Amino acid sequence: MTLIGGVRIRLQTPGGAAASPRVAERLRHARVVVGNHVTQFDSLFLRVWCGGSLAVPVRETYAKSGWLLLHLTRMVVSPIWVPTPRPPPPPPPPPSTAPQQTPPPASHASGSTEPFGRAARVPSAPGARREREGRAAVEGALRRHLRREGEPHEPLLIFPEGSITNGAGLMRFARGAFRLGEEVQPVALRVTCPLPLAHDTLTSSLPRNFARALFQPWHVAEVTLLPAVAPAPAEAAEETAARTAALIAAELGVPATRWSSADKAELKRRYGLL
Repeated sequence: MTLIGGVRIRLQTPGGAAASPRVAERLRHARVVVGNHVTQFDSLFLRVWCGGSLAVPVRETYAKSGWLLLHLTRMVVSPIWVPTPRPPPPPPPPPSTAPQQTPPPASHASGSTEPFGRAARVPSAPGARREREGRAAVEGALRRHLRREGEPHEPLLIFPEGSITNGAGLMRFARGAFRLGEEVQPVALRVTCPLPLAHDTLTSSLPRNFARALFQPWHVAEVTLLPAVAPAPAEAAEETAARTAALIAAELGVPATRWSSADKAELKRRYGLL
């Protein structure tokens, strides 16, 4: 158990037993660490057990959010600045001369199994090209970090969900972390607080999340170190991602859903929350 201010951070193994120093070394020497994302402070919780050094891909919009946020980010992690994904524009309405009632989101429709009508938001050719270029830029930045030589080891921490959740389930893991050809070290994060204030909501900004955190008398973060996951021969990155998500979800006792961070952004767009 490590205590920092009003935060207690516990590193444990499946079943809740405290991790031994030998087990903790697995986290410090891992090349790629992946975990679920439940608060703005998850990187800090993991940095404590990674020898004080941790590299995290951070969207470039954070670098433009003011000197205070930029300074705090650099205090907590070694940021790897990556492009911020741009959601595709909303699809045009279908041509019609008769007034129509606005249908409910596809995810709420009876019998629908496709999150938020994914087919309805297929990006245009320029949008698809921007997405491919953005993914390639992120993957290139991560590979360059892993190829570094002659510098102190910094585990690469990735949150494959791509966004914070409320902890009730896991969003679908993006494949980027699993395209690097590296064994990944999964961790399951649980964060509890005494006051019923959400760590993050669909409409909350980063400053609001910090304000909520400051209202809490204390935080308890449990970091469960799970068995390492290596890509199997001929296994697609999506399959490795799903296998890792299922491992973390089983430890947390929550479902590994098909929803993605893109679905979350689409929900916010549809209800005017962006």
